Amino acid sequence: MKYLVLFLIVLGSCTSNNNKPTQYLESNVGKAYEDIATQEKNVSDATIDSIVKAKTAEAVKNYKPDTEAAYEKIHVVFEGNPDEEAVKPLLEDVMGKYGFTINDDEILKVANMLYVLKKNSKVGVKEMDILKHIY
Repeated sequence: MKYLVLFLIVLGSCTSNNNKPTQYLESNVGKAYEDIATQEKNVSDATIDSIVKAKTAEAVKNYKPDTEAAYEKIHVVFEGNPDEEAVKPLLEDVMGKYGFTINDDEILKVANMLYVLKKNSKVGVKEMDILKHIY
């Protein structure tokens, strides 16, 4: 039973992990499931499966991505190195307006689009100018 408790604690801590929950779960749930199954002979497979499914769903639901790394990259890449505090509200409002999910991947995709638009600009428009215009 102690392994089951340890597994639940470890699985619950994945919400603070910087990896995506699916990557965390793929790499750790299978091993933990095998450990529980071999150590706890008196617990049925159905019970273990239901616990793993419930905790997996809970971990995925409670996952909060760390978007600060995305804004740090934007600060470095955008021309003029705009402050993260200046970029974040504009970018998140624009993303919300157009139905984007606010997570690392989507933030970096939108930032990449802004960067490409800047590179293709013949008059030297900066990423922040484009973002302000869209806002």
